[in-house]
Amino acid sequence: MIEPYSKNNITVLWNDPYISRKMLEYNLQTDNDAVSRNINTVTKSVEFITDKYKLGKGSTLCDLGCGAGLYTNLFQQQGIEVTGIDVSTHSIEYAKEQNKKVKYINGNYLNHKPKKTYDFVSMIYCGLSELIESERIKLLSNVKSMLKDNGLFMFDVWNYTFYEEVEKLNEEKYEQDGFYMKGRSKIKINNYKYDDLHLILTRTKIKGHKNISFYVWDKFYNIEEITKLLQDNGLKVVDIYGNTYGGKYIEAEYGLTVVCKKE
Repeated sequence: MIEPYSKNNITVLWNDPYISRKMLEYNLQTDNDAVSRNINTVTKSVEFITDKYKLGKGSTLCDLGCGAGLYTNLFQQQGIEVTGIDVSTHSIEYAKEQNKKVKYINGNYLNHKPKKTYDFVSMIYCGLSELIESERIKLLSNVKSMLKDNGLFMFDVWNYTFYEEVEKLNEEKYEQDGFYMKGRSKIKINNYKYDDLHLILTRTKIKGHKNISFYVWDKFYNIEEITKLLQDNGLKVVDIYGNTYGGKYIEAEYGLTVVCKKE
């Protein structure tokens, strides 16, 4: 199998000056789910998390992959002491300008974790689904070290139902001043499905005034598989939801949200 990108080397791509500006632009389009979830979902998620898990003044929270700070800003407004970590320098600088009460760390959450511990750690929008096996183990080890004794980790992943509905892709298109580069570019996207692993590997190749090529790895889970992954890494499931704002988990829908703690 061709080696996919990993969170350890994607830093270069997401910090390309042009791409990082586009990423921020997309992140701030709060009426859709292109890069982050829409603002209605973000708001409902923060309200649910703070209410359900009794977070407020005196609580500590770290958001992994915080982007432009859509979640961290709302959490901070609830009186929570918030830290956000993201690999995109451009997004982090924007987030700092919006709310100086949040502590932001520009770095890869696989390699750069805070030394303090938290009541709650969040990683929203299926970031764990994008990790290869060695990265999943490293992430969960990092999270364990970040949690207080009764601290909670909340994340979401894509589920088996979504895997079955994703069709094989062989797409070719052209863009003018698109997401990846200024000027005219040709984009070719192919995906490869591995049914025994519930895994999709997507290859994107962009040709224009320069060439870019990368792979995206998406792993899909059911409750049994995600529970075993957590158990194997010293974490125990506390709650299961269908979305990040407390909806009932229904296998026919696409999402699986998990709240867990150290065993």
